[in-house]
Amino acid sequence: MSQLDLASAAEVSQRHLSFVETGRARPSAELLVHLGRHLTLPLRAQNELLLAAGHAPRHSGHGLGDLEMTPVRDALMLLIERHEPYPAVVIDRAYDVVAANGGAVALLAAVAPESLDGDLNLVSLTLADTGFGGACLNLPEVAATMCRRLERDRLVHPGDDRLDELWAASAVVAARRPPAEVPPDVAVPVRLATPVGELALFTVLATVGSAVDVTAEELSVELFYPIDAATAERLTLLTEPTAG
Repeated sequence: MSQLDLASAAEVSQRHLSFVETGRARPSAELLVHLGRHLTLPLRAQNELLLAAGHAPRHSGHGLGDLEMTPVRDALMLLIERHEPYPAVVIDRAYDVVAANGGAVALLAAVAPESLDGDLNLVSLTLADTGFGGACLNLPEVAATMCRRLERDRLVHPGDDRLDELWAASAVVAARRPPAEVPPDVAVPVRLATPVGELALFTVLATVGSAVDVTAEELSVELFYPIDAATAERLTLLTEPTAG
């Protein structure tokens, strides 16, 4: 976006914007918030912009367990619990899993039991031989899809070392085999070999709307859905032992 385009969209003098950009003028907090919105900056980046200019950050960053986060936390937990027997997880900006439902735990116990002993990262879990990667029948295609998703995330959060590392890891796995010549009709499924048979899953993402807290904005729910009736039946079988 050119300086002129931003000045026009934000209805700010290009001369003043140039002075702000080169450090010849100290911008007010209100101007930076205004520019941040027109640049569609994430809340974390808006806070960093304010701090760089010597202003206090405007957006809170509560922990998920804080009292202020209770409505959001309760809504996310309700969403993943109601999704059972299908797997669902809550992840943060770096794809670290902060909550999982019974369906997700049952799936992990079936194909990657060792992963239940420590912290989980959705990208690492998908790629690792000791995670879903060891049971994934179409891992290069899944990794290529994840790589594209991470590329978008890196545009939103430039300079994030963690996202850069996850993207690089997914790119290595994706390069093992060229993508299929004929793409799927709707979505690339994750095909997993499990004790109850092959599962074919795709995911739907949900985020907190109108978030004004950094943590709330960066949380998302990954809901796994069966791509066919056979997978739906097998997911039910997979969760029956945990339900009993």
